[in-house]
Amino acid sequence: MTDSFLSSVTGFVDSLLVFRQKYPGQSHSQAHLARQLLGIIYNEHNAEADVQTLAKLIGLCTTSELLSYKFLAEDIMID
Repeated sequence: MTDSFLSSVTGFVDSLLVFRQKYPGQSHSQAHLARQLLGIIYNEHNAEADVQTLAKLIGLCTTSELLSYKFLAEDIMID
């Protein structure tokens, strides 16, 4: 199963760190960022709505901003 995961996922981005750098001095909760940056209120207790909203927020970031906070799948693997 690990090999299958590693062949499908190359890495991750810590979006909280990206948002802290990009939008200092404010709340970085997803609900707050969605209201302030996207002008939307969404159902925070719905996983699908969470993912869709995060995708929209990530879309406001440049590739270089995102890559500044990337880590590899291997970095989180436990032997």
